[in-house]
Amino acid sequence: MAENEHPPIDDTARSTMIDPSETVTGFAIMLGIVGAVLGLAAGIYVQAASGLLPALLNAFIAVLAGGSAGAVTGGTLGAVLGVVRGRRAPKAIEQP
Repeated sequence: MAENEHPPIDDTARSTMIDPSETVTGFAIMLGIVGAVLGLAAGIYVQAASGLLPALLNAFIAVLAGGSAGAVTGGTLGAVLGVVRGRRAPKAIEQP
């Protein structure tokens, strides 16, 4: 294979490689959902509001906080796994 040639599209080694950005996104989504559910459970458990509207607002804020924490944690974990596995994001191909 010449220096500037690219491997064929049906190369089996390429099909098993997961792009690091997909790993980061996947972990962020999964742990974001888990964090949102845990935030909702924690918001309901420590419920101090006396009315329905404050209780719903409290639960909504707990879901946002838990989901945000889960997404950040998942993104970090996905990035760490991508670095540990030695995968790098593909570089753009320069056209002459």
